[in-house]
Amino acid sequence: MGKIRFSQNKFTKFIAGKGFYLALALSLIGTGVATWVVVDKTLNSVSDISEAPIISDEQRESNYNWVQTPSQTPVEKPQSDVAISSQTPQESSSSQPQDTPSQSSSDASSDSTEAQRPYRQQFMLPVSGEVINEYSDGELVKSVTLNDWRTHDGIDIAAQAGTEVKAAGDGTVMQVYTDSMWGKCIEIEHTNGLVSYYFSLDENVAVNQGDAVTIGQTIGTVSDTAMCEVGLDPHLHFAVKEFGEWINPIKIME
Repeated sequence: MGKIRFSQNKFTKFIAGKGFYLALALSLIGTGVATWVVVDKTLNSVSDISEAPIISDEQRESNYNWVQTPSQTPVEKPQSDVAISSQTPQESSSSQPQDTPSQSSSDASSDSTEAQRPYRQQFMLPVSGEVINEYSDGELVKSVTLNDWRTHDGIDIAAQAGTEVKAAGDGTVMQVYTDSMWGKCIEIEHTNGLVSYYFSLDENVAVNQGDAVTIGQTIGTVSDTAMCEVGLDPHLHFAVKEFGEWINPIKIME
């Protein structure tokens, strides 16, 4: 009995001496268990969130019943039942009854070509006769009357005084005037930038400025009023400009 009591006293003293460390160990164990419980719950929550179904914006809107208060402004949404055509304007127009594409294209091309094609006007010499002095095309030639060298920017057509002078083509009379060197003159404007000139006419002309004339219409008569060419036989000095530049009058004749 004495030995057993001694052992119990010794165990009691051992427990009393180690009580602090035992309490500390139990506290750490409790803290670890509590921490594990919190971590386990957190992991389960994350797993539940990752496994949750994805809801689109349209589904989310349908899950709520929006209530409009008087202070809210209605917002119109695009109507889903409106039909939108995917055809291009060309496809839409091609669905309508019409001529074959090749025929329509050909007709349009022909009309465009005709609209852009310049009018081919007919011309004639204003008098019948021999050309006694030709167009010099910028070259200097000897003037019989003035006895100097100069360009001859038209043609001289032999014709007796009083011979009728015809309009070389359809046009409008631009000017009727008297020049100190070329005498009585008439200028007629035609199409495509052409202007015809008639020099050394008689003072009594048959047209006035602004008159419309037709090819072959009498506009005056031949005379000797051009002082710069009185040394030649009776003739008409006829000249033509194209877009402001002198050209050979024969060029426009067919």
